[in-house]
Formats: sequence, structure tokens, C-alpha cells
Amino acid sequence: MTTTKLDEIEKQRQTSVFQINLLYKVVNFESKTGRNNRCHCGSGVKFKHCCLSEHQKKTEKLYDLIDDLKKLDKDYIKLIEGEYYRNADA
Repeated sequence: MTTTKLDEIEKQRQTSVFQINLLYKVVNFESKTGRNNRCHCGSGVKFKHCCLSEHQKKTEKLYDLIDDLKKLDKDYIKLIEGEYYRNADA
């Protein structure tokens, strides 16, 4: 039973890492645009009046995903330690 739970957490971790990598690339690209520069979307408006709020939402989502990954890592470690101690007692 624990093996299936480990597999489930591993799949969630892989999905989270994939999402973090994609979102990081977008946030990193947008971070290089200055607030007073023209927006990278091509609207001709300053970044702070155009896409800055969306950029901030993406940044917050990135931090949320990283926090979720940390929680998954803690759960994964607890399950592995539990398996180790169960096998050591046997």
C-alpha cells in the first residue's frame, strides 16, 4: 500500500516540477521587462499599465507551486522513513 502512495506522490512531484519549470521561464522572461518599458505583449503601453498585474499573479502562483512541492517532499520523506523503520524492525 505504501508503494502506491509513494508512486502517487512521485507523480505529483513530477507534475509540480514540470509546472514550476514552465512558469519560471515565463516569469523570468517578463521580469526582464522594466516597469516603464513598453510591454512585451506588443500593445505599445507601458508594462506597469498593461501586463504587470498578470505577471504578479504568475509570480504568486510560482511561489504557491514551490510551497506545494516542499510539502510533497516532506510527505515523501516521511513515507520513506516509515518504510525504512518497518523494514528494519522485520
